[in-house]
Amino acid sequence: SSYSGATSINDGILRFTADQTLAGALNFGSANTITTAGTLDLSNASATFGGAMLVQTDSATNINQLLLGASEVLTINGNVTIGTARAASTNTLFTASGGGSMMVSNAATNGVFAVGGATTAASVGNKATADLSGLSSLIISLDPTTGVVRVNPTNGNNVSDKYSVLILPATGAGTTTITANLLDVGDSSQNNNAAGQVNQLVLGSGASTFNVNTVNIGTGGRDVGAITFGGGTGTLVLRAADGSS
Repeated sequence: SSYSGATSINDGILRFTADQTLAGALNFGSANTITTAGTLDLSNASATFGGAMLVQTDSATNINQLLLGASEVLTINGNVTIGTARAASTNTLFTASGGGSMMVSNAATNGVFAVGGATTAASVGNKATADLSGLSSLIISLDPTTGVVRVNPTNGNNVSDKYSVLILPATGAGTTTITANLLDVGDSSQNNNAAGQVNQLVLGSGASTFNVNTVNIGTGGRDVGAITFGGGTGTLVLRAADGSS
């Protein structure tokens, strides 16, 4: 395909049967009022999107899905946000399966890979879950001096049951490599002391390598954060963004 606009999936399945390189963004939900969920089927094809990836649907039950075959790769060359900025009490769900690999390559200044939407009004917020355990590999490569990987919704008002969960690959090799300036898990102020309101980064079954200059866990005004292993296997190597110091 050669179109230059965004690819938006509001419902149903979009299936690629041949490798695609597209200039625009990838959206699950063309607007933040969408309450259905869509599926991108890359079981037998790889795809590269030159723009951002945004998952912004609002449903506590409808799950956006990425089906990625074991030899296939989804490449995103812009920001990734899994979560909606809708000024309401919202839920965003995304899962990836099939044993393939996801690569985020974004060298832009202040690039972001975020799980959790950003809102500002009182009594609103986003609860987001990104379950990538069905992938074999995740690579997030952001600018090492300004890039941010964030696992939490952003809002200065305390609202119950608003938090984010990112589950890393646990299929096949189950590896993750992150390069960024900051890795933040719970760096905002939405916590309302509700049971289970913990922003969570769950490590995969293989090697997790975090090349980041600073790791912030529960450093927001009220937020709580946790980095945990998802099972009995897995390792974590933590180094600066240069990959050596």
